[in-house]
Amino acid sequence: MDSVLIYHQTKVLRTYFLGTNFPRTDFLKSKGADIMKNIIIAIVIGLAVLSPFNLTNSYLRTSEFDTVILQHGESIETIASRYTSDNEQLQELTVAIKEINDIKNDRDLRAGRKLQIPVIADDNQKVQVASR
Repeated sequence: MDSVLIYHQTKVLRTYFLGTNFPRTDFLKSKGADIMKNIIIAIVIGLAVLSPFNLTNSYLRTSEFDTVILQHGESIETIASRYTSDNEQLQELTVAIKEINDIKNDRDLRAGRKLQIPVIADDNQKVQVASR
């Protein structure tokens, strides 16, 4: 009589403790560590991409603010144009006003709303104001 050896190999995707339905903890730890590592990498990349915008906008770094009450028909751009006449600074100030006052869209603007307007000082420590 000839003997026959049968060999069967399977891939085990998850291993379990003998007699339980719980996965082995070393498997979970390695999988969780990979997920956490990927989350941390994504956060670091996100901060690296977004932080230059906040660092270059001097209006977001200032600690001086004016308070303006929004009048009917005014926009963020018209208010910002009172504080600077330079086009680049006008764009930065507009972005800063929206961010500081948590303005997502035009529906957030209504007459009577108080807005915090960041102001920066020039080299002579005078506040930059074109006209109020």
